[in-house]
Amino acid sequence: MDFEKRKASFVCAICLFYENGKNVLRIGRCDGYISFKPLGRNGFGYDPIFYIPEYYMTTAQMEGWVKQKLSHRGKALEMIADLLYEQ
Repeated sequence: MDFEKRKASFVCAICLFYENGKNVLRIGRCDGYISFKPLGRNGFGYDPIFYIPEYYMTTAQMEGWVKQKLSHRGKALEMIADLLYEQ
């Protein structure tokens, strides 16, 4: 299948504001492609058509823990959590 013209990304930006006026921005990103047909039953929304080539499946076909590991939201939250744990 020719996915080149069907590239897609999910992006999540999370900003942490401190009382002292400092702020930190972290951006999580998940890159993939739009599938030609819906595949899988896990998830909702775009999950059945968001294809991750490294895993040869859509996010709706993935186990929840795998999907969370790749998630744009999960990546952004992990970066913010790392900052909080450092303090």
